[in-house]
Amino acid sequence: MEKLKLGVAYHGNRMLNQVQADMQDIIKHNMNLVVHMFSHNDMERNKSVMKDIISATKFLGLECWIDNWGIGGPPGDVSHILQFYRDSHQVNNKGEIDPLRICFNSPGYLEFTKKWIDAVYEAGGDTVFWDEPRLNASDDGTEFACCCERCKKLFEEKYNKPMPKFITPEVESFRRDSVINYFAKATAYAKEGANLVLTGRNVQKLEDAKAELESKYGIKVLAVQADVNAGADNESVVKNVVEQAVKEFGRIDVLINNAQASASGVTIADHTTAQFDLAIYSGLYAAFYYMQACYPYLKETKGSVINFASGAGLFGNYGQCAYAAAKEGIRGLTRVAATEWAADGINVNIVCPLAWTSQLENFEKAYPDAFKANVKMPPMGHFGDVEKEIGRACVALASPDFKYMSGETITLEGAMGQRP
Repeated sequence: MEKLKLGVAYHGNRMLNQVQADMQDIIKHNMNLVVHMFSHNDMERNKSVMKDIISATKFLGLECWIDNWGIGGPPGDVSHILQFYRDSHQVNNKGEIDPLRICFNSPGYLEFTKKWIDAVYEAGGDTVFWDEPRLNASDDGTEFACCCERCKKLFEEKYNKPMPKFITPEVESFRRDSVINYFAKATAYAKEGANLVLTGRNVQKLEDAKAELESKYGIKVLAVQADVNAGADNESVVKNVVEQAVKEFGRIDVLINNAQASASGVTIADHTTAQFDLAIYSGLYAAFYYMQACYPYLKETKGSVINFASGAGLFGNYGQCAYAAAKEGIRGLTRVAATEWAADGINVNIVCPLAWTSQLENFEKAYPDAFKANVKMPPMGHFGDVEKEIGRACVALASPDFKYMSGETITLEGAMGQRP
């Protein structure tokens, strides 16, 4: 049975030496949990100090929760967010503006919440204790919030009638749903709203992907043009990408190496050195350089590496000698990294997917014989969905649930990639 959590809320002090002494005193009093306040002021002025405080707390063995002190309403002063979103105050049914509290249905509030979650995450926080704001209401139901124009419009759209001036079951349901929907969005963002760094050769494709991902998922995407090839200063190219990533987001939690170019469909007898270099540099060397450059940051976050390999290497596909060589090289590199980096808390795994992509479609058109020889319909009756069946597996591999698994090759080929 898990032992009881005994803790204390701690706020106000931002002097690291004093905080460390206080944390040691908390431990002496048989407590194992600290709730640190992370206010608007901390978010804007004390992020680096809070990062040190959270790190020191964890280092001493205390469980660390982060409280959203004053974000959206009391305790504390007027919600700082309302200085930027002046149309987001809660309004009661008498038309009176609440000077302190913000409306749960305010898009600005959700936007600010995401920024706060990012700031907490960048500071090293991994558990949030949320105790504010709240929707005001009198005990007799004669006064309640929120009745701002935004909420009244949403209520009318949902119930096809104006919002009543007194609390009714429908009003109660609307108020409850407003809170639930807000926290559902905030929680989903906190769970899987990972910011992304995308690299590739084609600037337009990068920008298109950035725009789509940011619009669809509400995340931040950094797009950096980069190409590892035989004629480039590859260490400098990769170093630039990693430095930009750290500058933008402050940390690296997951590295996914899935870049690969090759002259698939060309037999060993006909393969040129340039074609072989294309596969080795874009795949194996790229994985090596990115793993090497990201290692210090992954060590700091106890992160994950997911490298993409292929059934072409596992099963010796016809006409794919350079591609298979690069992918098997990546598998070997992955297994060594799993061994060397295990003590640092970094897990490193391989995914071998079979999904219908534009690259596979182009392969069919350019090399129909090789395509026919190598690409078969999986027993499951369909090719993998890139997002739902490949991407979700990668999310799982990077989660705490799979942290103990490392050095493994996972075939996502619809029951076709079976091996002893």
